[in-house]
Amino acid sequence: MSRSILATFPSKLFKKRDYAQTFLSLSGYLLPGIVLVLGFLWVKSAEIDVDRHSEYLANLRQMQQLDARIDRNVLQTRDGLLTHYDPIVNDLAKLKQLQTDLKQMPSFVSAEGRKELDRLLQTYTNISQKREESILKFQTQNAVLLNSLSYFPVAIADLTEKEPTQATRLNALLRDILLFNLSTDTALVDRINSEIQQILATSKPNNADVDMAMTHAKIILNRRARVNDLVALVMELPASQSIEELAIAYNRYYQQAIDATNNYRLWFYLLSIVLLAGISAWIVLKIRAYAAATEQAEEKYRSIFENSVTGIFQSTPEGRFLSTNPRLAEIYGCESVSSLLENVTDIERQIYILPERRQELVGLMQEKGAVENFESQVYRQDGTTIWISENTRSVRDCSGELLYYEGTVTDISDRKQAEAALKEAKLIAESANRTKSQFLANMSHELRTPLNVVLGFTQLMARDRLLSTQQQDYLGTITRSGEHLLELINDVLEMSKIEAGQTRLNETNFDLYYLIDTLEEMWRPKAISGGIQLIVERQPDIPQYVQTDESKLRQVLMNLLSNAIKFTQKGSVTLRVSLVEQATSDKGQVTIQFEVEDTGSGIAPEELTTLFNAFVQTETGRRSQQGTGLGLAISREFVQLMGGDITLETQVGKGTKFQFNIPIASADAIERSPKQRHRRVIGLAPDQPRYRLLLVEDRWENRQLLLKMLEPLGFEVKEASNGQEAIAQWEAFEPHLIWMDLRMPVMDGHEATKQIKSHLKGQATVIIALTASVFEEERVVALSAGCDDFVRKPFREEEIFEKMAHYLGVRYIYEPLVPVSKAEATQSQIDRELLDAMPVEWREQLHQAATQVDAEEIVRLIQQIPPEYDSLILALADLVDGYRFDRIVALTQPSA
Repeated sequence: MSRSILATFPSKLFKKRDYAQTFLSLSGYLLPGIVLVLGFLWVKSAEIDVDRHSEYLANLRQMQQLDARIDRNVLQTRDGLLTHYDPIVNDLAKLKQLQTDLKQMPSFVSAEGRKELDRLLQTYTNISQKREESILKFQTQNAVLLNSLSYFPVAIADLTEKEPTQATRLNALLRDILLFNLSTDTALVDRINSEIQQILATSKPNNADVDMAMTHAKIILNRRARVNDLVALVMELPASQSIEELAIAYNRYYQQAIDATNNYRLWFYLLSIVLLAGISAWIVLKIRAYAAATEQAEEKYRSIFENSVTGIFQSTPEGRFLSTNPRLAEIYGCESVSSLLENVTDIERQIYILPERRQELVGLMQEKGAVENFESQVYRQDGTTIWISENTRSVRDCSGELLYYEGTVTDISDRKQAEAALKEAKLIAESANRTKSQFLANMSHELRTPLNVVLGFTQLMARDRLLSTQQQDYLGTITRSGEHLLELINDVLEMSKIEAGQTRLNETNFDLYYLIDTLEEMWRPKAISGGIQLIVERQPDIPQYVQTDESKLRQVLMNLLSNAIKFTQKGSVTLRVSLVEQATSDKGQVTIQFEVEDTGSGIAPEELTTLFNAFVQTETGRRSQQGTGLGLAISREFVQLMGGDITLETQVGKGTKFQFNIPIASADAIERSPKQRHRRVIGLAPDQPRYRLLLVEDRWENRQLLLKMLEPLGFEVKEASNGQEAIAQWEAFEPHLIWMDLRMPVMDGHEATKQIKSHLKGQATVIIALTASVFEEERVVALSAGCDDFVRKPFREEEIFEKMAHYLGVRYIYEPLVPVSKAEATQSQIDRELLDAMPVEWREQLHQAATQVDAEEIVRLIQQIPPEYDSLILALADLVDGYRFDRIVALTQPSA
């Protein structure tokens, strides 16, 4: 469905230029806004700080414990079980500190929640202040009471010795006072007052000892009641209830924060899908607009070049022509290019009337690198002289070594006419080249950079173990859609590179048998699911190990197989590989023929002339509403680059056969590394240094992607938004490794790398370039600037970790692998005896479902297998996941 929308919706829009232009204009404003909203939703959907939540709850529980302990200590102090106030004072101080800590609420609490929690906390603070005031009063009153209680018995004992006649009354008063202190019985108050009055009346006047003893008795009588009242006041204050209300309110707002975070995540997933759809439409409209403009500009440029009066040459620094075009031979009066190359062996003396002009030209090129409009008088072959104007430049290799001179020569004898023509041709050529270069650079960067963010953050979110199944499905949808969009972008950019002449052959040694086998494994499930047969025929005499561009050969075969399977409804698709021509030289070069034949609908004769044109599809392809119309165009260019060409035979209603022959050199046997299973990094291994990393990237979202990927694992990470900041951070931070974006404002990554690497300290710093460019030239420029390595966006997280392991020796902790005995049970490991143990009717149903490629019915039947046959369950499920219905058919075939 996504392919259908991508193929038809933008093209319909493009038919009405005003609508397409309006969409492109609006997208320039809408897409950045959507990206900002996504960033906002990502921040809002970040995980709640569980540690901060736990800390806040712990403080609330500690407050409850301190509140209860203060009440208990007050009671013990009143009853004399606690002889000092230090525990109460210390607990009150801790309680105040906890109140201060609770004012610093977790960041996830809403504004409304903060307001309510502040109110409840203030209520508790007011209660605490009242209790503290009451406790202070209690301490004062209780101290006076305890003082009198300790002095009163001593005073009574002294008076008893001094006034024996009062002994009975004094002892009675002492007994009643002590009894009142213990019981606070109000019935004793009148009796104690009466006893005090009797003692005062019967004692000698102005007896200081008696007065002092009676004063203490009155103090005990009065202060005990006050102390009890203050204790009651402390106990009655609703401090515990206030803390409980605060805890309930906080838990309520914590739950609200969790619900809000889940909602933000849901909107993030949905908006990401909308963004991908918008980007897809925008890209296709941009590409088609550029394709139309580029084709028109190229046609105009080609016409002018073919009719130009300009000669073109390459010459050695010593003064001999390497190559020229026919127009240059005509300018110098030679019959042909070969005549010019054979006869002119010293340009300085044979061409220039004044040899000093040649020397001056060479000197200017050595000084400036290029010279324009350099005018000289020269000889023609017949001895006549003409005036020429040269545009020449020096061509050097990456190390700066001069290779040759190249340039143009124009006959300016008729100056006015020739200069006008040259100026027009030059302006058109430069405009076309500028358009191409600017488009390719901008498209590569502007399209792949946001994709890097989308695909990168989906990798980060996939690490979240709290995601629901639905959320994981959303992430899978985003990832698949993003990767499909990346494939479309790469196809278009590859076609643009081809048109700009920037595609190069990258020959390597590889195993041709393995390449063919992997293609068969890749496409057989697709063929089976479509109800057709995939046949691979490989002649035994073709060499196994060969040398050519493996990547381009694989892409050509994949494009041809994809089209064949897509447009074949019944019958078969056949891939043939055969030897056409044996080796005829020491290099062991052979010619191999590749054929892809199908029994599909065929191609109409009127469509053959445009079949290999970019962005052109057949009627069948348009009805399928899939693809971009670039596969065959790219395939033909790749085959031609490898030294061959694609041809086809087709008949409507019967099928099509594509074939191409390419020369391939035999190679020595190579060892193929075993296929490694990707394991997710979950941490850094112990006993390693604390690695310091610097992220240099002008886009905040790109820095956040790397920061969220690296910092949680234990790396120490700093950021910089341009090259100038990067140099300052490098000097202060001294990172072990720098991830350096190349295109940035203020100072780009190339210049920043050069300046860092120019220092002795900078030589020890690893710098890895990050770029969204797809051009190999960008890699060469980055490495020549001093970068140690090069990574293209969008990247996968394992690529980032592998680079750091390679250059820094970082060791990681990986997510455990699923045991091979369960996850990699192969089809050949199915025990036929286990199958035979199942009911005959069940085996027949399984065979019928596999024959009809009915995966849902097979899964239903697998669910009926008893648990003790877990190995059979696992093996059959593995076959269904791999689309190996043919294996299930073979295994369940009834015996004869």
